[in-house]
Amino acid sequence: MKSIWSDMSDQVDNNQQLTDENIRRMIQEQYKQKANRIIIPEIIGSLICFGFAGIFLFNFNQLGDWMNMGAGALAIIFLISLPLFSLVKMNRWSRKINITENTYQQTIVDFTKVKRNFAKMKRYSYGLGIGSIFIILPPMAKIWKDVNVFTNPDIWYKVPFGLLGIIVFVFLTMRFYGSSIHQIDEMLQDLEEDNGMV
Repeated sequence: MKSIWSDMSDQVDNNQQLTDENIRRMIQEQYKQKANRIIIPEIIGSLICFGFAGIFLFNFNQLGDWMNMGAGALAIIFLISLPLFSLVKMNRWSRKINITENTYQQTIVDFTKVKRNFAKMKRYSYGLGIGSIFIILPPMAKIWKDVNVFTNPDIWYKVPFGLLGIIVFVFLTMRFYGSSIHQIDEMLQDLEEDNGMV
């Protein structure tokens, strides 16, 4: 009887372990889905930035004087380096959270770092978004409209509209990302409550 009871107990333990692993795998999949809601738009935005950098590079000889060429070079560097930095950061934090392999405590520590990084990114996004219009406008105006913004200030009256558009875009993007981060946070809290994984 003792042997039967021991076997049954082992089976229950094994089933419980399998159930916990399945739950962790399901939560890892949910995490990936929610993380992709941030990563996929970042990839699309990066491809758009790389496209603009390519256009500026391909039409670099049209920029003419040294001021427009300097602005064009700065815009190309900005449009390549910033998305690359963002993609590397996103990739790093999306891989950092591993619910199936890490303990609950380690997952929470890792996710707290991700939230901290996101808060920093949120602060910098407004400054970078506003700065981008001043960096990208000169080569864009010269290539598409053959307007030199340094000698023809008429175009600058449109800048406030562009700034307003960028501020609204950054606000909505950060709100969307914040919502995804909050959902991941709630999911991890549910993991603790449902399974006592502390």
